[in-house]
Amino acid sequence: MYFFPLIDQYLYDCKSVRQPVPSTSRKQSANRSLYIHNSSAQVHLALPEPPYLQKLPVAIIMPTTRAARRLMKSIAETGSDLQEAVTKLQQTCMKAARTQKQIMAAFEEDRVRIAEFGGGEKKALRAKIARLRREIRHLRGMITSDEDYIGSL
Repeated sequence: MYFFPLIDQYLYDCKSVRQPVPSTSRKQSANRSLYIHNSSAQVHLALPEPPYLQKLPVAIIMPTTRAARRLMKSIAETGSDLQEAVTKLQQTCMKAARTQKQIMAAFEEDRVRIAEFGGGEKKALRAKIARLRREIRHLRGMITSDEDYIGSL
């Protein structure tokens, strides 16, 4: 997980923050906004007016939009120190990275299982599933023979 605070550059100045934003266009509101970059998309968040937000970094690498909004809300409400907010953000990023690794590991296990059942082809998987269902219904006593099961389709 990468984290790049750009301390020396700012996207907006004091005068432009106090002016209302005329539209949601990125070009028109670039001087009044902070861009928070996601791995797949760029998330645009308009900043509130308080002066302690004027020294916020230009770009912060975020794992999710939700984490970005949470961070912005906590800074706006508490007026907390930027370093404290950055520490919280780094912890959130690490948690998100661990969760993503767990999801990917589970996905790989599922892919291996699918490959065992029929090479990942839909037709082979459907045939295998149909056979398993037939066996289960036989064991439960729901049907008496394969002919009855096929006839019910």
